Amino acid sequence: MASVRFNDLSRIQDSESQALLRDFASILDSGCYLNGPYSERLKTALQDRFSCASVTLVGNGTDALRLALLALGVTQGSRVITVANAGGYATGATLSLGGIPVLVDVRNEDAQMDPDSLAAVVESPVRPTAIVVTHLYGQMAPMPDIMAIASRAGIPVIEDIAQAFGSAIPQGQAGSFGSMATASFYPTKNLGSVGDAGAVLANSEELGNLCASLAQYGWGERYVVEQNGGFNSRMDEIHAATLCRRINEIDKRNLIRRGIFQRLCESTSGNRRFIGSSDRSFVAHLAVMKTPHRVADRAFLSSNGVATGVHYPLPDHLQPAWRGLIETPVALPCTESLSKEVLSIPCFPSMTRAEVDHVANALAALSDG
Repeated sequence: MASVRFNDLSRIQDSESQALLRDFASILDSGCYLNGPYSERLKTALQDRFSCASVTLVGNGTDALRLALLALGVTQGSRVITVANAGGYATGATLSLGGIPVLVDVRNEDAQMDPDSLAAVVESPVRPTAIVVTHLYGQMAPMPDIMAIASRAGIPVIEDIAQAFGSAIPQGQAGSFGSMATASFYPTKNLGSVGDAGAVLANSEELGNLCASLAQYGWGERYVVEQNGGFNSRMDEIHAATLCRRINEIDKRNLIRRGIFQRLCESTSGNRRFIGSSDRSFVAHLAVMKTPHRVADRAFLSSNGVATGVHYPLPDHLQPAWRGLIETPVALPCTESLSKEVLSIPCFPSMTRAEVDHVANALAALSDG
């Protein structure tokens, strides 16, 4: 068969395509491109799903992180605790505000923030303004343990749910634990739009109102700047309309993702394993395999028509432009070892059965030699 792409965004069902085209046409006819009825509908859907006080729709996930950090008071010299293996998004947002990222290690078994490492930093002389927890690869981070540590220290938590929309444990879903949560609706996300878009979920009206102001230049009333540090970031109606439709399908699509992931897991043996679980705490945003043979495995899979990715090859503290700007008060052995061994395998809900079988068969043929 033809090569299996890592992700294929061209596959939109005819029924969805026609519905979206009707929505887009209505937006063009109305001339209401921003802050219109679809945006209000999406805000309501997100508030209902997360039982949060407020939703601010923004242009992308990075703006969402910056906005949440600003709302919690991050400014020049503020310290923000996060991890180094999550693509640098929280680190970059912190640096853009003049803050100082403070990195903690992750757990080897699931690549999520390690509560023991977090506790060691929180109990040190470092006094952070916020903690950013990224639910990586679609796996929910150990939020009860993290929240217990943060609560004792009085440090607010931001959850980045960009890769884990819909993941949940009995105590709650990703995005419902911290003071704020941020989402990216980049097209490849579990809940994705047709371009860049994002949101900030706030668990208090005060934070929500502050986010709404900061996302529009810091205005209180029009043209009156009441909050310093504000900028301009909005989601347009095209994205809001797309997400209003797709949010209704998210749980079904996550179930499909988990099924594909499980099939890939069953095809893997030897000293390779996939990072993720089989329950609702995992929504299979990525199928990430931990392998000591990454270079050879990647070459073999490519030669057999299977595209792969690496999420992520270089931890934040080793990024050339960020050297000297980041604090690492604890060692990061799991972060560094995982960066050398992770390999992402195709896993998206529009994969055909034949494509899944093709990828699974290629994985089964990998050699430990």
